[in-house]
Amino acid sequence: MEDVSDEGSPGVAVALLALVGAAELVSEVVRDTLVQRAIPERRRGPLTFASPAQANGAPAPGYLEAGAVASLTTPAISVISGDLGCTRPRLSNWWRGSAPG
Repeated sequence: MEDVSDEGSPGVAVALLALVGAAELVSEVVRDTLVQRAIPERRRGPLTFASPAQANGAPAPGYLEAGAVASLTTPAISVISGDLGCTRPRLSNWWRGSAPG
């Protein structure tokens, strides 16, 4: 397999990063809208405060795991291990019949 790490256009990378940023913005708006519509008014304050903290802080351990695994193995194995780390708990909850968490 060829090493393609130096190939590509920085413009493409910037465009893809912009696309991901836009998708994250849409995700945040949808998440906040769901919180505003589904949560009783007396509980919105704490949840409205906690939602951005969770959304901004939760990915950090995943980034650390992805970088560590990629540096020890390959980026492909890092992606697979990250996916398994995210989906395995949900699948086990589903298998046991628990509510998703």
